[in-house]
Amino acid sequence: MALRTEIGIIRPKRFSIIENIASIRIFSKGLIMLAHKKLMLPLLIFMLFGIGCSTKDDNEIRQIMRLTMTIEDIWNHKNIVSFKNASINLNKKYLNGVQLAANQLETVSYLNLFFTGFPDSTVKLDNVVLKDNRFYLHWHLYGTNTGNFDSIPPTGKKININGYATILLNKNGKMIQEEVFYNELDLLEQLGYTLKPPNLE
Repeated sequence: MALRTEIGIIRPKRFSIIENIASIRIFSKGLIMLAHKKLMLPLLIFMLFGIGCSTKDDNEIRQIMRLTMTIEDIWNHKNIVSFKNASINLNKKYLNGVQLAANQLETVSYLNLFFTGFPDSTVKLDNVVLKDNRFYLHWHLYGTNTGNFDSIPPTGKKININGYATILLNKNGKMIQEEVFYNELDLLEQLGYTLKPPNLE
């Protein structure tokens, strides 16, 4: 149960990247969540009222906003520099339990697969939660396959996938590790591929 609700006034010039975030809730034991505006009351109401919070809460709110802005800047502006600045050199990345990258260079290669395959891709964060040194997020990715996606030639098809991610942070707020979960088969089917039954002979 929420102990207190913090109303976030999103100023366009400063927080334009997180335009879909309408509120911040502070829960017990320091749990913080940003909620998508479609799930809350009209933003106009939030802009009229505000509730004070402690310095600790204020720092956590700033951290959540920074992380949200960083994730959307990396994906929506294809900003590799932003990723490097926000992570450590030995940043690790896992997809559905399988390690894909053991450092920044390998993670950048993975990001470029999507940036090349889906140049118009856009990520929207529906909900994000900060608890201790972990940043949890539910995301949607939209795009059109107009470039080579690894070994897959362009199909011209649009995709709409969603998933969850957990980002581990160090004491300085930099990303150490990211675990991503989404339905890879769904992505391939949206590109026009089908699952072939096994040969039982």
